[in-house]
Amino acid sequence: MKSRFQLIVPLLVVVALLFTACAAPVAAPAGGDAGAADSGAPIELLYMTHNHAQSIPVNEAIIAEFQESHPNVTITFDNAPHSNYEQKVLTAFAGGEG
Repeated sequence: MKSRFQLIVPLLVVVALLFTACAAPVAAPAGGDAGAADSGAPIELLYMTHNHAQSIPVNEAIIAEFQESHPNVTITFDNAPHSNYEQKVLTAFAGGEG
């Protein structure tokens, strides 16, 4: 009886997965903020990091390239020293900027 049970349970799991995979896709919810990102409204982002000096120009180039293809997005790059990065992030969160 136990070996039969061990055979039936995996079979039922496989059948359940097949039915789940064959189900019709769920439609996206109506309304909400679905189109907010495409509205063209200005977006401001603060990018805080603690990179080494060699990484700063790379980050700035990536941000500039991104902003060229997304003109409504403004990214402020803030590179803090390792020594006070955590405190700076916590202060920003407390002030509602993070």
